[in-house]
Amino acid sequence: MTIPVSAALRNVLRAAPGALTLAIVASLTLAAPGDLDPGFGDVGRLLLPDLPGPALSVAARDDGIIVAGGKIVRDFDTEVDDQAFGFAVRLTTNGILDSTFAAPALEDIMVVDTELQSDGRIVGVGNHNFGGTGIEPVAFRLDSNGSLDTGFGAGGIVELPRLTAVASVAVDPGGTIVIAGIWAPGQTPGGDLKVIRLLPTGEPDESFGDEGAFALFGDIEQLPSPTHILSAAGGGYRITVLEFPARYWKCSVLALTPDGDVDPAFGVDGFAEVGDPGKSVLCESMAEAPDGRLLVAGSEGSRAFLVRLLANGARDPDFATGTLPDLAMAQATDVAVDPDTGAIVVALDDDEPGFAVARLQADGAADESFGEAGTTRWTCPLRTAAHILRSRAMRPFSEMATCSSPAGAGIRSSPGWPAEMATTVPASSA
Repeated sequence: MTIPVSAALRNVLRAAPGALTLAIVASLTLAAPGDLDPGFGDVGRLLLPDLPGPALSVAARDDGIIVAGGKIVRDFDTEVDDQAFGFAVRLTTNGILDSTFAAPALEDIMVVDTELQSDGRIVGVGNHNFGGTGIEPVAFRLDSNGSLDTGFGAGGIVELPRLTAVASVAVDPGGTIVIAGIWAPGQTPGGDLKVIRLLPTGEPDESFGDEGAFALFGDIEQLPSPTHILSAAGGGYRITVLEFPARYWKCSVLALTPDGDVDPAFGVDGFAEVGDPGKSVLCESMAEAPDGRLLVAGSEGSRAFLVRLLANGARDPDFATGTLPDLAMAQATDVAVDPDTGAIVVALDDDEPGFAVARLQADGAADESFGEAGTTRWTCPLRTAAHILRSRAMRPFSEMATCSSPAGAGIRSSPGWPAEMATTVPASSA
């Protein structure tokens, strides 16, 4: 069956005890916009059993969907005995497990984030189990069949000694790789936000920042932490940064030049604060529109939050949606933009089992032709955890969402995790 190309696709991961549910919105004329897509899996849903941890990342192109993740089992007596477990599987666009793809090298890497290169290779970051020495952050690159790319680093894996934790990865058009993470060695209170860049071979790019790294120094009060990095279409990078300056969370977008310096032309000295000052704002995801404007999704207080920034970092006064009051959801966990129409897809979470996907017009108004007044809701098997795990760019022209894993998965050691996925139909196919 051929799925017509008509709307942007995004994948969202969310925590749900004992089950991983993936929901996709695809284009079919047999169902209404926002309905489950009968062309994916079992009437719009797919169950993947026995994963060794929660799915933390989904990345896809027209020819398939990569689902990756894992967990860390902590040994509280000695960190060197911590164990990392990971996986990556590929699905066809119709929701069939691809038997030609296998990534056994990721069995001891908890995959945190992945990005697909234009040539089909898969770049990722995660936590590697170096038996006897503890767990360290690494970058890896897979060939399109799942095997390690031996032309990258040492047999496909690059150790990242400048970081103690990884958060997000992006790939430049030329193949260089940028990684956002944290440097907080030992028992140091607080930590520094760091961005490093690797050459396509996996070697450090010493021309980036200060000898290969950009650092935003923090202290025990600020705790600057990156949540998402993207390679801007116009050059340079945009990073969502969380800080805790005065008993509330603050979110800003940091702009770096292509050379790894703060971009003073963006916001105020390179920073654009998102949300109202004095309110607790958490940023979960960010997407760039073709014209360079940025959409930042998260929560402000107890409400879902979505804001659009102009390319210079100023808040877009023509964008209608702020705290998404009509949707009454606790947080927006992922966002994507249709490059052709400017339509916006937002994943939403609340305290009830399940989650929602909303489709907005380019100006932020609800697309009422999608689902029920612009929103489609799914129910996960059990009540979800507090946060939805982020994912990255999905195969174009559909919307995808996922329920995954319990909170505290990093210390749980159950042998298998079911993964359930579902798809729906976008507004453009009506």
